[in-house]
Amino acid sequence: MAESHPQISRDGIRQWLEQPETRAYLACLEAQIQQRQEYQAKGLFVKPDHDQTITLLHQNIGAVEGVKWALNPETVLDEYGMVKEDAA
Repeated sequence: MAESHPQISRDGIRQWLEQPETRAYLACLEAQIQQRQEYQAKGLFVKPDHDQTITLLHQNIGAVEGVKWALNPETVLDEYGMVKEDAA
């Protein structure tokens, strides 16, 4: 049965993760998490309108969680069945 989507090998993922550009990209994502956590800790999302406050809080939490997933691409690709096992 043919795969319905492209797959990447674990070795391909490791090679991609070793690239200087990839490391720089992941470092930027880590900085984004730090920035959003500081934003949240300072309560900068708190507004006079409670609906706006909760919306901003949920957006921030969702963004942080999304970036955390992006920091571990192998897990995400595994989750969606996009990693082919390397030949033994």
